[in-house]
Amino acid sequence: MGLFKYREMDHKASFGEVLSFLREFYPDLGNYSSETVAYFLSLPEDVYLTAQSRGLEAVVVNAPKRVKKIHELSDSFSFPSSYSPASRRENAIFFGGVSEKKGQEVVNYARLFESYGAGIDLVLDVACGVGHLGAYLKTVFPGLTLFGIDINAGYLVSARRKNDKLRIGALFVERDAFQPLEDLMIGGKNAVVSLHGCGGISQRILRIHSADLLMTSPCCYNRIPPEDYFMSEYGKQAISESGIKVDHSLGEIAILGHGFLNSRSENAIKMRLEVEVENGVSELDEALLKASNCRILDAESIHSARRRYALLKKMFFPVVEALFSLDKAIYLNESGYESHVFEYVPPSITPRNHLVIGRK
Repeated sequence: MGLFKYREMDHKASFGEVLSFLREFYPDLGNYSSETVAYFLSLPEDVYLTAQSRGLEAVVVNAPKRVKKIHELSDSFSFPSSYSPASRRENAIFFGGVSEKKGQEVVNYARLFESYGAGIDLVLDVACGVGHLGAYLKTVFPGLTLFGIDINAGYLVSARRKNDKLRIGALFVERDAFQPLEDLMIGGKNAVVSLHGCGGISQRILRIHSADLLMTSPCCYNRIPPEDYFMSEYGKQAISESGIKVDHSLGEIAILGHGFLNSRSENAIKMRLEVEVENGVSELDEALLKASNCRILDAESIHSARRRYALLKKMFFPVVEALFSLDKAIYLNESGYESHVFEYVPPSITPRNHLVIGRK
């Protein structure tokens, strides 16, 4: 676990430890004259390119002590893992049409459902997409009644096709997740689940307190308004007292993940930047260029400064995401649930690898 001591049944203590890290180091991000920012903005091109393949370890080798400390501490923020590299193959037809990545996700998700979902009769898969999770749960646990809902009719066509092919008897219906769902949750013990609850979907799921089991893997924090980042009363109060500025930067940091250095869209990024520069340079870009001792206000210079600054922001990714996940666990406790947070797949499978669980 490293220097971050996750306390399984004391989420508030873990939240406080994460918050202490941010109190000490998060101000570095906004201080463009600091040694920390200066180091990243001065990185030569070959070091940046090495970071694309080897990660931040390649960047901090010759960094100042403070940068090394930030990296060492942030890299230690993790939750208990609950995954195995081997996939269960109960249904060869199911796995024949699913990528290895998605297969690992649904298998390990199902393992945790099995651990915490004893006695569950009905599952509501919210924002089910093309139905991977719901179809796999119904394959492994055929006695379940399963409804998958999504607002995208195109996704549901694929989900129903999968259902017909597997002959599993799941039901996939077009529905807005933010409208009442009680008519789908009838009888017995209910679970509400979601694989990659984008934006506010995870918050919506965790507020369905008529369910006996809640499971969601949060995603896309950058689509959530900053005022909605924190759910628990404890978390809101602690953040308010911390002095940490809660704005879109937190949500953006939480989605950087382990693969953000992939530069497949470099040309597209530069083209967008050229349009931005024509409309004027932002205050952030001016500050970054000034800190880089760059006098040329063009797309190439801005792109270079931004991506090096993103390396620094990326060091805070595991910390901010842990803070959001812990807040959700605390919220579930406040709502009468026993709560847990797991890494349900390795980060190499997906950077969105936290699974928040609430059980009555």
